[in-house]
Amino acid sequence: MSAPAVPRVTVLSRETARHSAAAPSARSQSSLPSVHRLGPLDHTFAPFIPISVVFVYASPVNGSNGEKEVLPLSQLRVALGHVLDSYPHLTGRLAYDAASKAPEVRDIGAGALLLAAQCDQTLESFCAPSSSSSDEGLASEHRSRLRVVDLPGGGNELLAPFPNDWSIEGCSQNHLFTVQHTVFACGGVALGMRMLHVLCDADGFFQFARDLAELCRRLKPAGVVQQAPLQLQHPPVTRSFMDDLAMTDEERLEALQFKPTLFMLSPKAMAPCSVSDGAEPAAAPLSPPPTVSGRVLHFSAQELAALKAEANEGMPAGSEQLTTFDALSGHLWQSVYRARLHVAAAQGMTPAAALEHVATEMMVAINCRGAARLDLPERYFSNAIFSPSFGMEPKQLAQASLGMTAAAVHNGVRKLGKEEALQTLRWIAAQPDKRRVRVAFNFARGGFFVSQWSRIDMYAGMALGDSPHSAPVLVSTPFPAAGALLDGFVYLLPAAPKHGSGDNGDASSQDVNLALSDAVWSVLDKDERFRRHRKL
Repeated sequence: MSAPAVPRVTVLSRETARHSAAAPSARSQSSLPSVHRLGPLDHTFAPFIPISVVFVYASPVNGSNGEKEVLPLSQLRVALGHVLDSYPHLTGRLAYDAASKAPEVRDIGAGALLLAAQCDQTLESFCAPSSSSSDEGLASEHRSRLRVVDLPGGGNELLAPFPNDWSIEGCSQNHLFTVQHTVFACGGVALGMRMLHVLCDADGFFQFARDLAELCRRLKPAGVVQQAPLQLQHPPVTRSFMDDLAMTDEERLEALQFKPTLFMLSPKAMAPCSVSDGAEPAAAPLSPPPTVSGRVLHFSAQELAALKAEANEGMPAGSEQLTTFDALSGHLWQSVYRARLHVAAAQGMTPAAALEHVATEMMVAINCRGAARLDLPERYFSNAIFSPSFGMEPKQLAQASLGMTAAAVHNGVRKLGKEEALQTLRWIAAQPDKRRVRVAFNFARGGFFVSQWSRIDMYAGMALGDSPHSAPVLVSTPFPAAGALLDGFVYLLPAAPKHGSGDNGDASSQDVNLALSDAVWSVLDKDERFRRHRKL
């Protein structure tokens, strides 16, 4: 028997996406802003950190109305031009201010990147049960769900190639935004979009994606004259918060006296291409680093409800209810910690040494747009993410009830107040070299890192037409290529709909995209406590 064919994705064309021909900015390069300044929160992201998302659309049902493709490239090309009218800085290039060393966008109008590609297999072929261990024991009714790990290259072949050169010179050449339009053999389409994190967070990214989908829906079919100008009904707010903060020398000195809890200064200025977190260099490892792999774990609504109920058992009367996020994050955090202790013991460490060696810290990215923190406009695009970290005593984390770990998460993500957030931003803005600002977390020591995309309705507004079948069948972020996976990094995502259901996602269930060392996965695979509520 011959081996099954490996899916092949072939890039057919490469072009520059710019503003629409109808936009004043397209008619005159001089009408474009010369510089788009970024704000203090944008300055905290290195330029080589992207936000990458794949949106997958099934082919039109039975080819209704003669349609063979859910989103023709020509339609996407026009919609892209119009959406870039409202986000003109996405067509620029990253540069660094000579005085403050802060990143900013110049050369606006140079263009984004649009690739056209095709895959030689159908979407249905990626939904078939596989031998992948991405979710061992997953119920059969969920095996028909499309998963990003089953797509070509784990989804990475549906994205434009990511640049390797992030030196100052390389930044000036690299696209800030790329989109790859891939047509499958069945007529289904994947949009692989990548944007630099220095420009926006996940909330801003999905706002842009919904804006693009809105314009795709409003475009007239080929041959039909577009009567009204194609503009967004609700323009975005693209100016970064505190991008023009002016301080006197006295105010700057006062801002620098603040002692932030969420950020630190690296010992020296890092080059833009550096992937160091600013910590002191570690000694050379005695053995090769462990292999890290990513899996997609499906948590049903029933399993999540059971975890939440368990976490809230015994909570004092009148206390604040622990959320599903608190319970799931606390459960994952503790389960991974226990598995790491087991691995350390298997490597010959004593229990006391293992407790000392394995990191207990957890970091969570939180959206600070709301009135309680930064009170930003509803359509704010740029970064508004703070990432507080917290921990528990080693023995406590190993032995605590789910209620205790969930409560630690609950309190940890709520400890940042509005005044501290504003003082932190002023401290960043006052720094003479923004490249030295780093998140106050020792990534080299390990830990657990949660990005809560489950709070974003990633499927809402992403339909490309009026039919319910024009909604995406999967929205997910691919795991980085092998060698770039961070052990302990987790995305919590709203689950994809069951293939062929036409639903707009499954918000009551969640897909956990979790990257761990293979040794830790081996322990979790045998841990009956890890998925103890799955069969409810």
